[in-house]
Amino acid sequence: MQPDLSKILEECEKEKVPKPTFDLSMGGVDTNFVPKIFEFNTTLSTDTTQKTTVKSTVKVMTLIEINSEINVPEIAETLVLSKSTIEKRIKRLKLEKILERFSTDKRGQYKIM
Repeated sequence: MQPDLSKILEECEKEKVPKPTFDLSMGGVDTNFVPKIFEFNTTLSTDTTQKTTVKSTVKVMTLIEINSEINVPEIAETLVLSKSTIEKRIKRLKLEKILERFSTDKRGQYKIM
C-alpha cells in the first residue's frame, strides 16, 4: 500500500520549489530533496543547519502523512532524532499553521493543513 504524499507535493507546487522524489522500496518512505519548502520565521545560523532542519521537518511530515496517529517518541525512534528535536519541528509546523493536533482520546491525531 502506497502512502498518500499528495500534501507534500501540493506544498512544493504552492511554494514553487522542485518536487521531491520518494523511494518506497525499503518498506519505509525515503524523501529526497534539498530546497527549502517552508518559510521559517527564525534565522538559522548556516545553510547546512537550515537544510538539515528542512529535511527533518519534511521527514516528520512524511511520517505523519503515513500515520496521523503517530506520536513524538515513535517519530524520534524512526528518524533517529531526539524527542526534543521532533517536538521543535512539530511546534514550528503548528505555529506556521501547517499541522494541527486533534485529540478525541489519549492517542490523538495529526492533520496536515
